[in-house]
Amino acid sequence: LETTLSQFPLDGDFTIEWFAFVRSWGVPQYQAAICNGYNIAGGLVLVTGLRDGKFALYSGTTKILTETTVGSVNVWEHHAITRRSGVVKKWRGGIKVGSGSYSGSIGLANRKFCLGSYASDSGATGQMLNGFIDEFRIIKGKALYTANFTPPNAPF
Repeated sequence: LETTLSQFPLDGDFTIEWFAFVRSWGVPQYQAAICNGYNIAGGLVLVTGLRDGKFALYSGTTKILTETTVGSVNVWEHHAITRRSGVVKKWRGGIKVGSGSYSGSIGLANRKFCLGSYASDSGATGQMLNGFIDEFRIIKGKALYTANFTPPNAPF
């Protein structure tokens, strides 16, 4: 998916969630799940570290959080990012795997919005997720998950 979301800032509470099936964390070295303006003020990027299988969430150049555990491979996993009152949490399989604080607007970069890859200002793409994303959704105004939970098992 690639589109521009020029009128979609996440400026309060929100939930972003999806299912991912990752085949390998080894190649490519960095794997992006979500990108809207890497290194650009207000951008939103969720990308792994160097072959480490842990997603880090950025707004522009500000790192908000990094997952504490490595994701699984060759299995569908539920992922979610929530923000409630400035506290941002990353969930995998209904378990909190990272948290940080960030109250600024996210998604204001007016750049391409990509799932499963990174896109630069020039339009170049890379850092493709070695796998698949399904059932992606964004809910503006509400953090659906505030404590460990049972992930959904039916389509949204």
